[in-house]
Amino acid sequence: MRTLFAIVLLAFVGLAILGCSESTDQLVAPVDKASTVSLEKGVIHSATGSAQVFDQGKSFTFAFTAREYSDGNYDGQYQIYVHSQPPEFGKIHGKVMSLKVYDWNGGKAAVIGTIETNSGFEGFYDAFVVMDYGEGNNSQTDMYSTTIFWSETLEEAQDVWNLPPDQVIDAIVAQQLSFGNVVTPEQVLIPIQMGNVQVR
Repeated sequence: MRTLFAIVLLAFVGLAILGCSESTDQLVAPVDKASTVSLEKGVIHSATGSAQVFDQGKSFTFAFTAREYSDGNYDGQYQIYVHSQPPEFGKIHGKVMSLKVYDWNGGKAAVIGTIETNSGFEGFYDAFVVMDYGEGNNSQTDMYSTTIFWSETLEEAQDVWNLPPDQVIDAIVAQQLSFGNVVTPEQVLIPIQMGNVQVR
């Protein structure tokens, strides 16, 4: 069933959140307070974003916020919602356990590690990549993973969380191949259709 879920995510694209109400019809990312990078609070990196994707008449939303602190701690939340799926499989909510930020591929990339706290797979660990190309009309479109890397063990997840973005994408591709899904890195990290990512 987890393989089916991964296929669903690959098919409908997406990822991640921040505190939302029970109504998920309009998932909105909160104001990124970490974007001001408060040195008093020790925030050294932050990543936020939200998007809605439409694929063949079906809708998929995600949102997330993640912060890394100077003391080595992390916080944040994420949510994925595939509207066409039953809530136990189509809706994931969880907390951020890791955030790594990289200057990569002409922009700022974030590798975000999480644990699912409210889904049919509570306790599973995930990893995904987002890409921020800046603001303005001349900026390249921000990007996000079309599916996640997931693991039942923290040790395996941490190995992936500590990889640079291209290697995380390779890990996602390899995992999908193990499920029988032939995908390429270009199909994993794609431009956001509606939404925005900010990585600092």
